[in-house]
Amino acid sequence: MRGKRQRGVAAVEFSLLLPVLLLILLGIAQFSWLISNFIIVTQAASVGAHQFASERGFSTPYSDTVSIVTNALGPLRTGFSISTSVNGVACTSDSACQAALGTMSNAPAAGSTATVTLGHAFSPLYAGAWGALASIMPKNITSTMTEVIQ
Repeated sequence: MRGKRQRGVAAVEFSLLLPVLLLILLGIAQFSWLISNFIIVTQAASVGAHQFASERGFSTPYSDTVSIVTNALGPLRTGFSISTSVNGVACTSDSACQAALGTMSNAPAAGSTATVTLGHAFSPLYAGAWGALASIMPKNITSTMTEVIQ
């Protein structure tokens, strides 16, 4: 039997632990959201680099790469930036990328690389009263993938 002094002790202990437990739970959710976004951006950059490296001889390598990256980003389609380069030289149009990648009869030098860099503005799940969780998260997620031109 409980004494008069022990009544409500469990409720007091629970009310003291609840904020800590909520902070841990929200931190897990926030970190999971970050990891999910990072995986999506990295996968989209990988798909884009593979597509870009296999566009030698095609007339729209840049447009095709942007299109496939946009599709690969899925729910993160807005707020991203993409840059492409061939052997470290940036190309931002179909004609520039087509010239840099070469043609079927005029292949680039052996070992030439195509690079896709993808950036996405990360928006945390919780930015309100639990602002400390948002302050430890990165503002941008960037992924760079390089493939040998085929």
